[in-house]
Amino acid sequence: MFVIGAAGVGIWRGVEAIIDYRQEAAAAAEVKAKQDAWRTCQKEIGDFVDAVYAIDSQLDVGVTNAELREAAGDAAVVRGTVQVYDLADGCQTIYNLASGALAVYASTAQEWNDCITDWYCTVNTDDYQLQWADASSDINAARSGLTGGYDPDDPDAEPAFPGRTETGSA
Repeated sequence: MFVIGAAGVGIWRGVEAIIDYRQEAAAAAEVKAKQDAWRTCQKEIGDFVDAVYAIDSQLDVGVTNAELREAAGDAAVVRGTVQVYDLADGCQTIYNLASGALAVYASTAQEWNDCITDWYCTVNTDDYQLQWADASSDINAARSGLTGGYDPDDPDAEPAFPGRTETGSA
């Protein structure tokens, strides 16, 4: 009877080892999937986020209307290369933040340009500053979500997609 009991314990320990191995393999696969998703997002929209972030940086030091319109146009061209419908949810959130910021920069550049050519228009820089501050918050959130100090080679790290909870749902 003792021999059967000892054999049963040995079998149970073997089963536990298999279960532990499978759980570790599943966790490793989940980490790899997150790393792959992050790298894919970087590849798909990284240039676009960088282009919009460059506009924000230029506004910090001052730009002419022509420079703002050119930078917004250049960023729009980069945005046109993104396959929006193929983006993962977290990546889509980052794209939407960057796209919203670009829309603000482009619309204020157009308003500013229209005002320059209208004798009866006065440029309201305070209004533009408020709009640019909101856009700056959006592009900084997008950039943080895309880069955010995330190290894809750290198995304990999590991508910092904005709008995501700890459970991974928006």
